[in-house]
Amino acid sequence: MQCLCEGGLHYDAPSKGDYGICRMGLMVPESIELFVGPSACGRHGALGAIKNGYKDRIFYLYLDQSDIVNGYDHLIGDSIERILKKLEKKPRAIIMIFTCIDDLIGTDHAALKDELTDRFPGIVFQSSHMNPIKTNTKEPPALAIQRDVYRTIGTYLKNIGKELHDIPKDKCINILGAYEPLPETNELRSIATLRHAADYDSFDEFTEMSKSRLNLVLNPLGKLAAQEMEQTFDIPYIEVPVTYDLDEIANDYRKIESAIGEKMSSGPDAYRKEAEHAIRKALNHIGNIPVIVDSSATSQPFGMAMSLLKYGFNVIRVEAEAVTESDKPHMEWLQEHHPEVEFYRPDAHSAVLFDHRLKESLAIGIQAAYMADSMYIADIFSDLQMFGYDGVISLMQRMEEAFNTPRNLRQLINEYGLVI
Repeated sequence: MQCLCEGGLHYDAPSKGDYGICRMGLMVPESIELFVGPSACGRHGALGAIKNGYKDRIFYLYLDQSDIVNGYDHLIGDSIERILKKLEKKPRAIIMIFTCIDDLIGTDHAALKDELTDRFPGIVFQSSHMNPIKTNTKEPPALAIQRDVYRTIGTYLKNIGKELHDIPKDKCINILGAYEPLPETNELRSIATLRHAADYDSFDEFTEMSKSRLNLVLNPLGKLAAQEMEQTFDIPYIEVPVTYDLDEIANDYRKIESAIGEKMSSGPDAYRKEAEHAIRKALNHIGNIPVIVDSSATSQPFGMAMSLLKYGFNVIRVEAEAVTESDKPHMEWLQEHHPEVEFYRPDAHSAVLFDHRLKESLAIGIQAAYMADSMYIADIFSDLQMFGYDGVISLMQRMEEAFNTPRNLRQLINEYGLVI
């Protein structure tokens, strides 16, 4: 068992792809990004933007040593002017992503945004940071960028004279933290109409998220956003991180029903029975094959492992770079009830030895698949479109599909693209 708290030199596997800070910032509809930093910081992201189809929405202002010494605030406005001349359609919002060098210099971002707003009326400006030096602080980049996405709503409404605390509320519920909306099959949709940033192509429609009566935080990454929206728009929130434990799901739905004062239209028992059937079917099909769970697949890998073990699956390893607060009880449960399960850090410097290979295994998450060279790969990333009983059913189906159809790992990594 490896310690999940060790620091020092880390290994960054090529299996890390998909959503990063820049891509999360582009969740704002009709927006573009200006990445400000040394060229070495943006090279990887620029290639990722090309590969993932964001080439026309991300622009780069590369800073040299002279810019860093003499200041570069004036370069930002001039760069934006050049960008706007090239675009056929003016963006509604510009998200400025600054690297950690900016934290050391101490740019006055409030003054910068005021200046840009005066110079380019009609555009909402928001600054955010891609600064690994803040990873272990109260505002790590992955949480801050999601908060900054929704800050654009408040900035725009204030610019047009709206009183943010007087916005009337409807019966809709916002989904925060998750990168993508829940599918139409999800039973949560039987409770209320759901809103998610990715639902919108129009910035004006995106601002409707300020009217919702409740925020659901499905991933811990959305917590800062929920806290600020509660202060800004008087929208309460509850944390219901995606879980695959049927009892935890039942408890989460009780919390949601209590928060909105309504019951699920079909009742939770019917949905739970469908999930139980899917579990039995997958277990009978997969059998005792070793299963590895990793934190690229889910925000609560120890919780997923705990659930699968309860259902009878042969979980042998959990791979995680850290453990979240909500996942700590699950880790402790594993230590008490299944001490044989390995805890493994895929970012540890020793990972380059690749001494944990197990070809005949089913990996849940591409990171685990890469480290173990697994033959069977359940292609799941960050609980995308997973929640509740429908999420359990989806997990079981993907595990069965993985067992039925071995995937080419190199091809999967290529499809994920570089993280941006």
